[in-house]
Amino acid sequence: MSKDVSVTGMKIQATAEDGLVISDYTKENWATSWTVPMTTAVTLAPTSTSGVLTAGGTATSAGSADAWVTSKSRYFNQADKNQGEAAKAAGASGYADLTLTYSSPASTIAAEGTFTTGEGIGKVGDTNYVLMKNFYIKATGQAAWASNLVIDEVKASIDSGTMGDLSKSLRVLVVAGTNSFIYAPVSGYDNACQFKASGTNLTLVASTTDSTCSSITSIPITDEAAVNVRMYLYFEGEDQNCTSANISGITPDSLTVSAKFKTAASGGDQQQVAPNPVTITGTRTELQAAGIPAGATDIKVDGTACADADAAAAAIAAINDENDNHTLTYTPAS
Repeated sequence: MSKDVSVTGMKIQATAEDGLVISDYTKENWATSWTVPMTTAVTLAPTSTSGVLTAGGTATSAGSADAWVTSKSRYFNQADKNQGEAAKAAGASGYADLTLTYSSPASTIAAEGTFTTGEGIGKVGDTNYVLMKNFYIKATGQAAWASNLVIDEVKASIDSGTMGDLSKSLRVLVVAGTNSFIYAPVSGYDNACQFKASGTNLTLVASTTDSTCSSITSIPITDEAAVNVRMYLYFEGEDQNCTSANISGITPDSLTVSAKFKTAASGGDQQQVAPNPVTITGTRTELQAAGIPAGATDIKVDGTACADADAAAAAIAAINDENDNHTLTYTPAS
């Protein structure tokens, strides 16, 4: 394939369930769903990852998952598959490593979703290859979830128009921690794509297959420690459906790629990390201002156990010396 693919109204969407919330790079607006829409066409040239991914979704020493090569064909109606140095010598297109720089697409709707430095359109010169967006995921509640992050599914939908067989070459690379998974969200994809003619097939994941991020064993609750997840959209030049012939006549008006995240279940339930006890030292007024959260247990005022929050509040109010420091301890609810 030698032509580029132009898609109007492309959207990236991430959703979460099981007590998880998502934000963009600002880590300010946390919600269970985050959408990044674009109003004008995004044009992408075919590419291929130069990182070999194992079945467990880990990039091997052959290359990082976030590494790319050119993958254009000499032919109008077929992919120049698995063309390496020998093919170059024979006059084929071969592969060339790409060093991508990222910039924000001008078509982003700023009020709904924005890109920052290091994300957006990955390009070399004037040629675009991938669309990448960072998301951040954290847990709700009082303590981190002791669980792996799981990619529940990755889907693609074309709201109107048509992409025909070309859509089968669409790929979504999801990177979380040291785990990377390449999703082929449109059925009929070519699953015999290889890493730079190495003889090793890229491991492709079907749309609704769960992928466990083994390198992420706890989902934090703080903004600063939130788990970074990167999503890359691209057209796999190694896929036999990615041909110039299949581009002819396509009119994709809106392409939405969505990923859903959850936590790994243990017996059907999440396992939350036991919260640490809280100790507050201060005057009577300061302890009253600090308060005791609902559901707290093991409450003590100056080492004396209290039956509940009301009893602790009464014990604090009964303190006679206003200026001396006293101690309030409790264990937050899970």
